[in-house]
Amino acid sequence: MSATHYQANRASILDNQAKRRRENPGHMREIANRSYHKNKEANREKRRLRSQAWRDANPALALEVSRRYQEANREKCRERCLDWQRRNPEKVKELVARYEARKKGATIGTVDYAAILERDGLWCYLCETEVEPDDVHFDHVIPLSKGGAHSMENIKVTHSLCNLSKGDRLAA
Repeated sequence: MSATHYQANRASILDNQAKRRRENPGHMREIANRSYHKNKEANREKRRLRSQAWRDANPALALEVSRRYQEANREKCRERCLDWQRRNPEKVKELVARYEARKKGATIGTVDYAAILERDGLWCYLCETEVEPDDVHFDHVIPLSKGGAHSMENIKVTHSLCNLSKGDRLAA
């Protein structure tokens, strides 16, 4: 259709479009959905950035929208959370440790348990013997309850029995 033809018949074209929308209200939604799904992967990052910008600009509203969604989809959110926990056991351990450290008022640093294992090897610092891979525990040298930090420098590899028997005492 040429630009001049469009200009000359603009009113009738708009009337026809309005009539089609009234007769089939889902038509435009179908077109939008097809386009969305066709370009979903290509536009993923663009959508993520746009959503993040909106959340940054509207923090209170974003929190309210999130809360309403979670209330309406409680079971779905719970399943998603449990699935993430099953796929990320090390992150869950870290989050629990950070929570415990916060409760005790300890200084919290970044802890990478794989790096601690690489640093110390499978060697118990308490009894100075080798640790079996399925018996590894990580111990705060200076317990959190005694003012120790939850940090790489304050955590070492131990046997589970050594760690549990030491409790919250300082190592002798």
